[in-house]
Amino acid sequence: MVAALGTSASASFALALPEANTLGLALLDNGIGPNVPALVQAMEDGRVTALVVGENDLFARFEDHPRLAAALRGLDTLVVLDHMVTPSVALATHALPVCTVPESSGTLVNNEGRMQRFYQVLRPVAGIVPTWSVARDLIGDAAVSPGNDWQHFEDVTAALEAALEVFVGATQVAPPAAYRRQKQRIPRMPSRYSGRNATNTRDALDDFDARPTPPPEGELPVVARRSEDPETPLAFSMEGCSDGVPPALQPQVWAPGWNSNEAVNHLQIEVGGPLQGGDPGRRIFVAEDATNHQGALQTTAGDHNYADTAAPASATDDGRLLVCATAEIFGSEAMSQRAPAIAELAPDNYLRVHPERAAALGVAHGEVRALKLAGDGIEVRLEAEIVLDATLPSHIAAVPAGYPATRWWQRPLWMKIEAGESIS
Repeated sequence: MVAALGTSASASFALALPEANTLGLALLDNGIGPNVPALVQAMEDGRVTALVVGENDLFARFEDHPRLAAALRGLDTLVVLDHMVTPSVALATHALPVCTVPESSGTLVNNEGRMQRFYQVLRPVAGIVPTWSVARDLIGDAAVSPGNDWQHFEDVTAALEAALEVFVGATQVAPPAAYRRQKQRIPRMPSRYSGRNATNTRDALDDFDARPTPPPEGELPVVARRSEDPETPLAFSMEGCSDGVPPALQPQVWAPGWNSNEAVNHLQIEVGGPLQGGDPGRRIFVAEDATNHQGALQTTAGDHNYADTAAPASATDDGRLLVCATAEIFGSEAMSQRAPAIAELAPDNYLRVHPERAAALGVAHGEVRALKLAGDGIEVRLEAEIVLDATLPSHIAAVPAGYPATRWWQRPLWMKIEAGESIS
């Protein structure tokens, strides 16, 4: 990083990770599992004949889509657990629906390295369960232990903590499901929740049963009433105790006399300060870790050739451009593409180039052209609007990241671009 900045002074940087729990997943792997290219190779070699994919689309992780599709079709079994229809789901031998994140509970690790608990907000459709529950059943069917005795997500968290030292303390990130405040649950809804009497119509018709249900031996008591949640200390209602709630369980910040999220101030020791009771979550990495690794980071930076993004002679000779992806506020994130109100704010597919390169390609600003991009063993076709940008280096071209038409992009690629016919 120091070398990249061109200074001898010490430097700091923050990692902006692409998706929720990217860091947690990397820590979960612990450097043991194969990356996607190695996995594809193992499928092609016949060393992997069955694969379970959980809430992920491999086509968003691998550049050569035809090669990946062929490898997946060659599997004996491909089980995909997801809440969206993706290209991976389309090739699955068994596709099983699972809960979305707002319909489940678990633990996230943010870019600070802080483990934080998240809780279910919405009730899933009857019969839809979290991914860990399906994994538990698959493990049970395979007669593999441990894992086939998980009953709650807290059991999964405990197993994770026991398996990997980096996650020690994960079970202490938030109070357990049995926690009560003044013998009451914590209400998810604020006391002035609008239209509260209309929110549980379906539950009242289909699922309401106030009679206690005797729990199996060793399990928490569960009431059949849907407002009771066996996975968390929270209630799906405005009923319960909302005073003195631990920060990790604070579901909302509304308070009389405050406007909107400014109400969070009354939960802080001082305005802008830490929360009363301490900030939620637990840090995996502490400041000492950054200090210990600083020398290693600087050594690596010093050995790296940061000039490798300059155009090589071969590229300038044949007209290739370094095609990079730029993240859009709206559209680059996969879920936002499926929300009509957000998707309409996303710009159309584009190819952003320097005016000199546009002239060489024979394209003009604002045109929509059929493009062919080829290089590094990849060939794709793209319909895109031409955008001229004089601030770009002349050897750089940019496409929007994460769009369905640009999901082949995983890293900067030297590609030759051919402009086809104009599309009206």
